[in-house]
This record gives sequence, structure tokens and C-alpha cells, in this order.
Amino acid sequence: MAYKTCDWCGRSYKPMFSADRDAGNAFADAMGLGIGIKAIGGIARLAGKRNFCSKACKLAYENSKNGGGSSNPESSDGNSSVQESGGGMGGLGSMFGSVFSSAGDEMKSVLNQKKENKAKTEEIINLKFETTSEGLQNQIQNLFTQISSLPRFKTPDQKALYNAIKEKLEFGIMKLNSSGASAEADFFQKKFDKLK
Repeated sequence: MAYKTCDWCGRSYKPMFSADRDAGNAFADAMGLGIGIKAIGGIARLAGKRNFCSKACKLAYENSKNGGGSSNPESSDGNSSVQESGGGMGGLGSMFGSVFSSAGDEMKSVLNQKKENKAKTEEIINLKFETTSEGLQNQIQNLFTQISSLPRFKTPDQKALYNAIKEKLEFGIMKLNSSGASAEADFFQKKFDKLK
């Protein structure tokens, strides 16, 4: 792949995605068509096609063309703007940086969700039922609300939470029935049977 010269800063760089174009140029040269293609390339450059080693150079060129920036590519400390932006890798690096950043955020979210599910499972396991019928009914209803908020297809930690809630519901319904509230226990038992 041939090196190009940046039309803004004059730096030589190797284009990232021009391998197919360079292969096409080599094929054209082998077929004797290279002179015509080179002439067309020169016309394209005159028509406004420019080579830039980085987005910063392209932006600086466009700003100078529009009168918005200086034509000097050197910054105030003497370093080139290309060096500040990372040259030809500036755009690609920022793209990969954002991909890795979003993957890292997704991984943090998954880990936080696992921690939350584990904490909820521990809370359900350690739940002590009320002694009054009304208190038991409120706790059982709360457990039904929690179990219904879980997705249909569960991760292993969600499945552990689901199973812990089911066991507590079963015990709570039995305790409600033994406290004399058999009508309420039958109501919750019917809801529980639909879970299976």
C-alpha cells in the first residue's frame, strides 16, 4: 500500500482502508491503464479530493478554507496538531475507545445486576414472617410482586432468586393457613399454582 502525503500538514502516512484501491491501481498498471487512471486521479485532486492523515488535519483544512482557523498546523507549544490527535489513528482509536467503553459499561451493569440479585436472594432467604394474619398477607403479596417482576427467561442468579421466592411463598402460605386465614391461604395458593 502506497504512502500518501497529507495536504494539510505535509506528513507522510499510510491510509487505513485503501488496500483495495492500491490493488486496483497495480492491476491497472499491469494492464497498461495506469497513465489514464493517474490522469483521472490528478483531475480528482484538482476537483477537490484531498488527502488528510487525521480528522484534525481535515477539520483544520476546512476551518482555514472557511476562514475559521489559522493556516498554521503548529500549535502554540510547537507540536503539530497531528501529534495531539494521534495522526491517522485518531479516528480509529476513538472508535475502538468508545466500543471498549460501552462494553465496559455493559459489563459493569451486568455485574451490578448480579450483585443486586444476590443481595435480594439473601434478603428473601433471611425473611422472617409476621405473626399476624394481615402482616403475613402483606409479605406474601410483596413476594408475589417480586417474583412477577422477574423475566421469563432468567439468568442463573435470577433463577436462584426465583427459587428462593417460591420456597418462601410456599412456607408463607402454609403459615397463613395454619394461622386460621384459610380463605386467604386458598387465594394465594391458587396464585402460587399458576407459577409452576
